[in-house]
Amino acid sequence: MVLRGDSRRRRRNAGPPWGLLLVLAALALGAYVLIQTRLGNALSLIPVAATPAPTPTATRSVESFAREADDIRDTGNYRKALPIYEQALRRKPNDIPLQFQIVRLLVFSGQASKAESRALKMVQLAPRDALARAGLCLVQDWLGKVSEALASCREAVALDPANSTAQAYLAEALADNANYTEAVKTARTAVELDPQNVDAYRNLGYAYEMATNYSQAVVYYERALQINPNLPHVLLALGRVYAALGVGTKAIFYFDQAISVDPLYAEAWERKGATHAVLGEADKALEALNKAIEIDPTRYTAFARRGEANFNARLYENAIVDYTRAVTTAQALSQTITANDYIFYGFAYFNVSADNCPQAVEAWRKALTLMPASDYVQEYTASGFRKCKVTR
Repeated sequence: MVLRGDSRRRRRNAGPPWGLLLVLAALALGAYVLIQTRLGNALSLIPVAATPAPTPTATRSVESFAREADDIRDTGNYRKALPIYEQALRRKPNDIPLQFQIVRLLVFSGQASKAESRALKMVQLAPRDALARAGLCLVQDWLGKVSEALASCREAVALDPANSTAQAYLAEALADNANYTEAVKTARTAVELDPQNVDAYRNLGYAYEMATNYSQAVVYYERALQINPNLPHVLLALGRVYAALGVGTKAIFYFDQAISVDPLYAEAWERKGATHAVLGEADKALEALNKAIEIDPTRYTAFARRGEANFNARLYENAIVDYTRAVTTAQALSQTITANDYIFYGFAYFNVSADNCPQAVEAWRKALTLMPASDYVQEYTASGFRKCKVTR
């Protein structure tokens, strides 16, 4: 007898063994993955989206840095332009025009002492390059080495008489050597060679300023500003001329303009403070002079101007402190304060107490040593000596 259940079982087992096949396939796949894992290839079995290769960063050219620096320089922001010129120079270390721009902007931002070694190196690299010699001349002149500056500029012009910048800096050196007629003539040559050279107009103005022809100085300083109104050193020069003319409010206007372009321009702050002092604005004077000293603690002239402001405010003890700082700071830089400063220094000592006559007399004698032929110095020191009851 055949049972129905047995018949059904036989029919079910008679088909293909799908379950067994699936189990065997899973075991085979697992074994393969295990082997590949040990071989370090397991991740290759997993599909991964392709990662795009990174886009290479374009390397900036020297010209790109130089153009950027030029644009910033023309806004008057010399301090921001300088590090960008430095980046260009790192890519082309022997480039004279780049080195010249750095030297020039260091000078015009009141950092001439930092420029001297660079200027000397520039001349060593290119002893026959007129621009290199002109850069050295500029630095020497602004450091007060006027005889050396004149020699360097004459060499620059001899190398390239058609170089407007070399002619412009020669004019400046001539003016600082009191050769005003030749300075004006040379600056005019610089202008003729390049009518867009702001240094040519600036130094034509400077030659007239040093010759005390202030009206003509104003004309050519303003001409330089027409080419580029963002020149802090030229704005300062205009303020300087108006201060010499006794137009203090207009002088302060230009000093403020220079400061707005370069807030760290210590000389502009100093001259602003000195002009406020002349106008009797003691608080404004001290505020500006304090700022100049904060920016540049080695600025001995600012200490002297603050001493004068304190003297005029009858703060004689403060004046003594400032003049003493001015003297010691100047000596550390192989410089000296002026004869006029020594006169004020002496009277500050005397006005505190007649017991200070020894210090006062010493200061007045220093003034005489510096300017023995000056009637002004003779008159005021003689007055001091009489007060202290001493002879020279």
